Amino acid sequence: MANNKGLLFAIGEIGPHSNEKEFNEWYNDEHAPVRLTVPGFKSAYRCRAIDGIQPEWLALYDMTRPEVITSDAYKAIGATASAKEKDIVSRLKMLNRRVYELIQYAEKPALKPTDVPAKYLLVVSIEFKPNAGEDIEKWYREENFPVISKIPGWLRGRRYKLVNAVELAGKAAKDAPPPTTFLSIHEWDNPRFMEEVLRADIYQHPWSQRVAKWKARKEIRQFQVVKNFGPPKNN
Repeated sequence: MANNKGLLFAIGEIGPHSNEKEFNEWYNDEHAPVRLTVPGFKSAYRCRAIDGIQPEWLALYDMTRPEVITSDAYKAIGATASAKEKDIVSRLKMLNRRVYELIQYAEKPALKPTDVPAKYLLVVSIEFKPNAGEDIEKWYREENFPVISKIPGWLRGRRYKLVNAVELAGKAAKDAPPPTTFLSIHEWDNPRFMEEVLRADIYQHPWSQRVAKWKARKEIRQFQVVKNFGPPKNN
């Protein structure tokens, strides 16, 4: 499951010019299934925020590598997008497409492919200050991920580095901050996972406290998987 080195991360908000029914029918029946026909796309699933924060909708696509997004096959689905897709995207408040490269992977022992995607996701976006005075990579591998992996209900964690990002929505704000460079996604089978995370107090350790001083921007989000499209049928 660590073989997929790329991730397409599409986060969005419907806004006042569309509606949930229209958005979900389009995404479930057209947008996501078409992407699973592209060679290199290995899974697709949609999530909805459970933390009361916008943007509310998230779609994740595992890819064999980040370069899949620049392939002729992927470009072709954009060039042949339906009139319906173009119309809906033009009316959305936000649809930010980000491509990431996997830089760290960990999973619970004996995790089965059918166990993931898990039902609940903790999504952590971080930007570090330039010339951070700590070995950030070492901290992630030797403290952050090992500590989180011991929290009840944890199934796996992935960490990514941003490759590129583009805003697609026609009604998007022009002054939105850029995505952070680093993204961590931790998956849980426990609906009360956030209570366990807070109870674990993962930043109580001196090393984590030092690293925290070098964070320029941080966002913690909670999502629940609402639709798993499964693996592609002919890809």
